[in-house]
Amino acid sequence: MAHQSSNTPSISQEVFDAVEKARLGEWPYYADIYGVTRTDPHLTRTSPSFLQIKDAAGERISLQNAEYECFVFTVGAQDTTAAFMSAFVDHILRNPAVKERLLEEIDYFDGRGRLSFPVVRYDETTAMPYFMACCQEVLRLSPSVSMAIPRYVSPGGLVVGDVTLQENVEISANPFVIHRSQNVFGEDADAFNPDRWLDDPERVRTMKKYFFTFGYGSRRCIGKHLAVFEAQKFFVQVPQPIAP
Repeated sequence: MAHQSSNTPSISQEVFDAVEKARLGEWPYYADIYGVTRTDPHLTRTSPSFLQIKDAAGERISLQNAEYECFVFTVGAQDTTAAFMSAFVDHILRNPAVKERLLEEIDYFDGRGRLSFPVVRYDETTAMPYFMACCQEVLRLSPSVSMAIPRYVSPGGLVVGDVTLQENVEISANPFVIHRSQNVFGEDADAFNPDRWLDDPERVRTMKKYFFTFGYGSRRCIGKHLAVFEAQKFFVQVPQPIAP
């Protein structure tokens, strides 16, 4: 296996160097890309840089933390909502019986004037039980962020079953794995089955308890409601992508 020479700069270091050169006005083009203030007196456009962010102690954050912030802005907004929309269309197209039943429900509500025109309202989309079941099932099987998002154990530690975790220990859970637990979601946990969300209310409450697509607790995704709002209105408003 080849190892990178210690004299070879990492990608992060190269980015850092580019940002610093842009800050000094040596690379105006990169100043635009990384959003730093340029020193050319003829250029008045200025914008904040992630490297200018300061922590609670008043110190500039590290390059690694700046990269984390960039990642959150990319993945925590457009990318995840687009992933939800793509997965929804994909699952519906792969299941003709589900597609037919879903379109019938949308047509039923539309035919009775329960969907606003020209733009459907969010609360109208939530009133369609099978549609909502499809949304839940898509997010269960294809969470937009299918990776383990780390968290630190709070002061005092944490006991999980027979395991005791000390405070400040980094732990994580992957929604892609959790959502395939047969103990929670049934023996067909690997299958796309919206009807599971229309099952016994007690079972649905249990599944929602372990529904981890948007995280859990105080660290739940702050953009959850906006993402769901956008996606559900889109799915009902523009049914052509899933229609024959």
